Amino acid sequence: MKRLLTVLFFVTSLSNAIAQQNDSLLLGVKNYVEMKGNIKLLKDKDKEKGVLDSALVSILNEKKELVTAFYSNRKGKVDFKLPLQRKFSIEISKKRCVSKIIEINTKMPQNKVKNYEFSFDIGIFEEVKGLNVSVLKKPIAKINYNTFMSVFDYDYNYTGKINTEIEKMYSDYYDLQQSMIEEEEYRKKVKKKRN
Repeated sequence: MKRLLTVLFFVTSLSNAIAQQNDSLLLGVKNYVEMKGNIKLLKDKDKEKGVLDSALVSILNEKKELVTAFYSNRKGKVDFKLPLQRKFSIEISKKRCVSKIIEINTKMPQNKVKNYEFSFDIGIFEEVKGLNVSVLKKPIAKINYNTFMSVFDYDYNYTGKINTEIEKMYSDYYDLQQSMIEEEEYRKKVKKKRN
């Protein structure tokens, strides 16, 4: 019983520490952009994406210093607030998966300052031996304040450029994945013939 209470105390303390860390991002800040995300695990090109439980979300500041980190919930959802007039990198990762980065610039004209909301979906996939993922060292998307629409939105010029590189990587990913499946099927046939 005493051990159970100790474990419960530790888990509660850890949860409180993470919550305080998330809130510390907004200490003394009145206005923010609330980020609502869905994190998926990409399978192959013919299968649907599945939710990604416990993906690590790391928030880094302009100097690329870790500000806070937390996990997605069981449904792959995250909800966090970023103060305005700053730049952040959001890194999504999970063990044995390839990480992805989103960059957000929350700077805007002073007369437009209020609370905002931005929803996003992101998919990460399992590491595959031989796949060149160097394109993912760069952000897969950049988000900033669109003064014409008065909302936060994707930088479509950047997205168009990076998508060409990402599409090539995904094509290679699916080819490698298919090769691995075919190789495994061949091994099974050879093993079956030996028996």
